[in-house]
Amino acid sequence: MANQPFEQNGIKITPENFKYGDMIRITYDGELVKAGADKIWLYNTFNNEWKTATEDEMQKNEQGAFEINLPLDKRGYLQIAFRDSANHWDSNYGNNYSIQVQ
Repeated sequence: MANQPFEQNGIKITPENFKYGDMIRITYDGELVKAGADKIWLYNTFNNEWKTATEDEMQKNEQGAFEINLPLDKRGYLQIAFRDSANHWDSNYGNNYSIQVQ
């Protein structure tokens, strides 16, 4: 599924066409990076199951953005948010970023 609804927020997903079972790469160059964050963590879950959410440190690439690989092991909606080491969040104004996985 081609899905880049949050590219204007500094979030890029590759491959651009993905589906359940794929491994995706999330690259983040959003407001936390622009504010000078030294570390970024990806907070994520599927289908609003926040009790099973995970938080993983992203790796800084040569361009200064942060990246992480994530398996799409469930169908439905992947919800993601980003946190820096100062505990500042980019969560789409509390709505999280929601990406459909078919």
